[in-house]
Amino acid sequence: MRKQARKALGPFVSAGFAARCPVPMPGGTGTLEEVSEVISLIALAQLDAPCILFNLNGFYDDLRALLNRMSDMGLSSPRRQRGIHFAHALQEVADILAPLH
Repeated sequence: MRKQARKALGPFVSAGFAARCPVPMPGGTGTLEEVSEVISLIALAQLDAPCILFNLNGFYDDLRALLNRMSDMGLSSPRRQRGIHFAHALQEVADILAPLH
């Protein structure tokens, strides 16, 4: 894993499998900055792990809409965003992670 990817994942996890797959919870501007860095690494194919945003009470709905709009406008693409997931329940997180085991 590249140094940038390790740095970006650091705030989310400490060790083990989770260190390869961030699952950020709703948070403030610091979390947004860290999520943006991970999303950028995924889009640039510098991180091959998924990023699963825990979308508690629709917290990340606006971010999802922004990513969709970027794709619609040609500023991104579904291919570049395929590692970004939004989960509303812990079972959804588990379902996304299951094929990675």
